[in-house]
Amino acid sequence: GHNGQKVSLADLRWFFAKSKVPISLAVTEYSSILNDLKEARFLSEEESLELQADPKSVHRSIYDCLCYIEEKHFLIQHFFWHLFQKPQLKKYPDLKPIYKEYKEGKYRKSAQVTADIDKDRIIFSQDKVKICLAITDLFPFVHGLQDLTILSEIESLKLQADRRPVSRVIYECLSLIEKKDMKLSIVFEYIFQEYYLKLYPDLQEILKEPCEEQVELFTEWKNCSDYMRNLFQVTKTGISQAINERFPFLYGLHDIGLLSRMELLKLQADKRPTKDVLYKALCLVEQKNDIEALCAYVFSEFYLKLFPNLRVILQRLNEAIMLDKSLPSAGPVATSGHEKKSKHKKDKSDLEKHTAADYSKPLSQNSPAPKRAFQKPPSAGPLETKTIIKIYKCDYGRCRRAFSNLSKFKIHKSKHTGKGKASI
Repeated sequence: GHNGQKVSLADLRWFFAKSKVPISLAVTEYSSILNDLKEARFLSEEESLELQADPKSVHRSIYDCLCYIEEKHFLIQHFFWHLFQKPQLKKYPDLKPIYKEYKEGKYRKSAQVTADIDKDRIIFSQDKVKICLAITDLFPFVHGLQDLTILSEIESLKLQADRRPVSRVIYECLSLIEKKDMKLSIVFEYIFQEYYLKLYPDLQEILKEPCEEQVELFTEWKNCSDYMRNLFQVTKTGISQAINERFPFLYGLHDIGLLSRMELLKLQADKRPTKDVLYKALCLVEQKNDIEALCAYVFSEFYLKLFPNLRVILQRLNEAIMLDKSLPSAGPVATSGHEKKSKHKKDKSDLEKHTAADYSKPLSQNSPAPKRAFQKPPSAGPLETKTIIKIYKCDYGRCRRAFSNLSKFKIHKSKHTGKGKASI
């Protein structure tokens, strides 16, 4: 072994399997190195010609070359000695971290295992969608998992033959791993290796801690008024329009436990337009009183980047939550100055209202929350209606005036405080 260490063939084979992907990514051209390996008799002339004739990428060709060498167990140690010569390290600088591990004798896996195995599974489930969208190629990700026996050869071949989009195949790959009885910390260490972080920069975003302000935004949702819950009816429509993609959104809801497996399958089989299916999913989650968890998931930084229109909805919700906290006694508002205690009767289901909504209008115009005041526009032409949501309500004495403009609301309230009292 290196530095006089006695190393078993099994350990060297494991280190070789672990290093195949990093080596194939470190080598940037293959003609000269293939000739060099053929002259050193690591490859036969037939194998060298076969590799050169195959129109694959440089990295994939090098990987296939390493697969040939891997079958010749007795050559592995000599191969490392040949690969880590100074000229090769100078020509391919990215080989140096691999050489450092070899020099230090790190032949065995040294994954840090989390004490709480259940926590590993929870984190893995939460990050599956993010990981599958960060990985943009099947090679070398799936091949490396097979090299470390995380995936079987049959599983790896099936995934490579899958013709669905790459992100969908990677998600299927992670789902296969999740079902296995193994320590997921080993998988985490594989995914977040330095060379993968360089190859797939979006993986670095997953390692960042979530914004605390964003996480805390929805923690007190249960204490909000009925107005906020009514506002969520409008928000569901906006969310379904802003996302309008079944994958990965529905799968992520299942991963964090907001949708059951049966509910996910039914939604997948639904032939209606995507926005209607997403709306149905949001209704299912709402019925379980998991609005807090749903909002924290939908408005995570990951989805805000993936679907920018969600930022507009988040801003409206944030403003509404702040207003709701400052006006805790707010209730339904009538369209006139007289108090009306009649409750809004639903003559349609939420889904019917969503389907009938005019998607060309701003989100607030489809709101079933506060009652509406209609005004005729000054322009002459076809009759149009404009929705005015009066969210600033006066709670002084028996006054039930409501305003949509904050400055007018403040002027009105000043009349109650002595600066020109208004008769009530």
